[in-house]
Amino acid sequence: MGREFFAENEEFGFTVTDTGGEVYFARVGVEANYNRYALGVSSMLPISQNLNEGKVEVKNRVSLYLNINI
Repeated sequence: MGREFFAENEEFGFTVTDTGGEVYFARVGVEANYNRYALGVSSMLPISQNLNEGKVEVKNRVSLYLNINI
C-alpha cells in the first residue's frame, strides 16, 4: 500500500482554493527472473482519494520493466 500527498498550490503568495489532497494506492505485481534478467509488470490501484476537493480523479497506473544485473 502506498500514499501520495499533494500540498496546496500557491500563486502570488496566496493559497489557491480547492487544491492539494491525498491518494492511497494498493499495489500488485508479478516478476519473472532468469539468470541476470528480471521482467515484471505492476499496477497501482487507487483505493481512496481526495484531490482538489474531488475535482481530479486518479486512474490505474501500470508499469512494465526489464532489469539487467551487471
